[in-house]
Amino acid sequence: MDKNLANYLFHNETLYLVPSEVKMQSQALKKTSKTNEASMLNDVFKMKTKHLVVVNDIKAEQQEFLVKVLMALNMSLAKIDMLDVSKFQNPDFKSIIYNNTVKSILYLGDESGGDFLPKLKLTPYEAKEIKNIKFFSSANLQEVSQNSNNEKRLLWEGLKKLYTQG
Repeated sequence: MDKNLANYLFHNETLYLVPSEVKMQSQALKKTSKTNEASMLNDVFKMKTKHLVVVNDIKAEQQEFLVKVLMALNMSLAKIDMLDVSKFQNPDFKSIIYNNTVKSILYLGDESGGDFLPKLKLTPYEAKEIKNIKFFSSANLQEVSQNSNNEKRLLWEGLKKLYTQG
């Protein structure tokens, strides 16, 4: 809109923004862009496989341990999708499930599932099937590798059921 058109349309009207309104609008715009960015991230996450492994800030040695376990189960990193919530913050798991063909979701550590994990009411190291999707949770890989409460055996037995049955 040029100056002449604005003058014609709004003749004898005062148009202005109070500085506090500008600040409020700016803050609202920032919140909206963050929300849109988060929703865009959720839309961007497309699974290539039917198996999702959710971790939080996985270290190289932990990933090596995971690879060994997966290989023993005739799986590999190529046969799963890994979602690191430290890099992909606040994922919308409902959206991920509805927009992908998901057969199983493995949460490694309580912090990996965020607000979604408590809603599932999973018993650690036991697979639970909900609407044809197998869910499984365990301690994070650092705790499992320490094996203070026999976590390696529990993880191994649980993952055998998760990936080899049905």
